[in-house]
Amino acid sequence: MHSRRVLCAAPSYIDRCGEPQNFQELNGHNCLRIAENSKRNIWVQDGPDNRPGFEAQGTFEGSNTDVIFRAALAGIGIARLPCYMADQKFQSGELVHIMPDYSTASTDIVVMFADRRNLAPKIRAFVDFLVAEFRDSTERSDNDGVIARPEMKAS
Repeated sequence: MHSRRVLCAAPSYIDRCGEPQNFQELNGHNCLRIAENSKRNIWVQDGPDNRPGFEAQGTFEGSNTDVIFRAALAGIGIARLPCYMADQKFQSGELVHIMPDYSTASTDIVVMFADRRNLAPKIRAFVDFLVAEFRDSTERSDNDGVIARPEMKAS
């Protein structure tokens, strides 16, 4: 299973601060950071101009991705979130996909369990659910694994 990360912000943040179109403009925005994890604050992205990204700077740090997600929804700043967290919020309009031409390499989602031989049926059912859920999420998305903005949906 794979997950892509995207840049996003609440419409209220964009109304207040504008929408960056590239990393140079993004540098002047309040980027939501993961506390004490400098590797996750380097937003490495591939894009049309092959710029590698930058280290996110901002006034808000959260201890985990869920905190960053909630801060983005509250309009505090721009977040880099996994598609599985952001795609429904793109559809509802609660989040806006920032710089949609840029994408990251997907990261693996791993499910670990002790042994297949005596695997409890409820664990097997949960793993099957995760595989189906992430497969369905990708099928609902565009080619990059991201739900397109309503005005940008492919025909």
